[in-house]
Amino acid sequence: MALLGSILILLSSPLLLVQGGANVEETAGSAADRVVLRDGSVLLGQVLPARPTRIEVVVRRDWAEEHLPELASSWQALEERILRRAREDRLDRLRRWRADRVPVRGAADPVVSWIDAELDRLDPGLPADPTPLMLVSIDRREVARVEERPEDRRRMLRQGWRAGFDGVETMPVDRLQEGLQALGFALSAIDPAPIDDLLPIPVESDRRWLARRASTEVLIDPDLRFVRFGGLVLPDSGPAIEVDPAGLAQAVGGLVGNLLGEPGTTDPMRLALARIEGSGRVGAVVTQLELSPGFDRVAVEASLLVRTGPGRWERVAWRRGESRVAELPPGAGGDLARDPQVQTAFRMLEAIGIGRTDPRARRLSLSVGAATRIALDRARSALDADLQEAALRLDRIGNGRNGPGAR
Repeated sequence: MALLGSILILLSSPLLLVQGGANVEETAGSAADRVVLRDGSVLLGQVLPARPTRIEVVVRRDWAEEHLPELASSWQALEERILRRAREDRLDRLRRWRADRVPVRGAADPVVSWIDAELDRLDPGLPADPTPLMLVSIDRREVARVEERPEDRRRMLRQGWRAGFDGVETMPVDRLQEGLQALGFALSAIDPAPIDDLLPIPVESDRRWLARRASTEVLIDPDLRFVRFGGLVLPDSGPAIEVDPAGLAQAVGGLVGNLLGEPGTTDPMRLALARIEGSGRVGAVVTQLELSPGFDRVAVEASLLVRTGPGRWERVAWRRGESRVAELPPGAGGDLARDPQVQTAFRMLEAIGIGRTDPRARRLSLSVGAATRIALDRARSALDADLQEAALRLDRIGNGRNGPGAR
């Protein structure tokens, strides 16, 4: 009887609950999600958003081949069949993208340089190199349970994959964090840690592809971002805008006309989008400012617009940020008085003949400006994280600001 009891204890031990895959105790404090199959096998990776009948998991290829070789072999065979179509679609879309882009005289185009490199890499006559990660799809009926980690751990796992850490799936979180910090990774939501470039090329709908292309363009090209307030549209990039009194008087005059119920005949945003379409691009970011009637609250909405056809633009992603003047610390906005952009704004008022603003009006303007800056930062940061996640990674191309190649 004692022998039978000992056998039952051993058989029920967590160490024997898996027939393949990872040890349960080894993964309890790791950053990897766990998918336990009905045959007892354990898959470590990152679970994607749920589908009705399938569970999709991103898995490191070397890990799958070592721990689940039979499953890895079947997954790879399916992947090869899908990849043939995906490569054909991607090559066709890249060629059309390259043909669309209008060259700028005397300026190198990082997007075209990347496209050329991709066309060479995806040459149909060359074999496809295996990617570090693979996407596997499992019938829900084959899954016993799914254990997902919090998003901060999931992001660290993606960063560990990007860093090329061996055994990252079972690495204790504290050791993984130390390793990432040593390499300069940001352990916060500022780095969404996209991994699309570590995965095989996916089969994508035209709409999904256009959104990715647009996200890439707005992260690379500085002239695709705008700020809109009523009927006034201004570029949202680069140094302070040079003041053109005649042009500013016309723009702000149009804004005043809108406020008085006399809208202009031409929407300036439509003109900007027509210029972008003429340059062969499909993306734009428009940041809309909303100021409460009492000047006590500022709301900002940053939106990604995608050109889905001739003259047709659709909003596909947006983020909102708000800030209240009453929540600002005393003296907030004092530094704005020395900011070239703010000085430009005051010169705008003088340029249309309103005259010099009095000190009280300037203080109110600076307070509203400080609140606007906070709301802008919230909306832009959130949208930029979405753009980074969707954009194609141009790692081979150096770029400024916060382009897709940024870690």
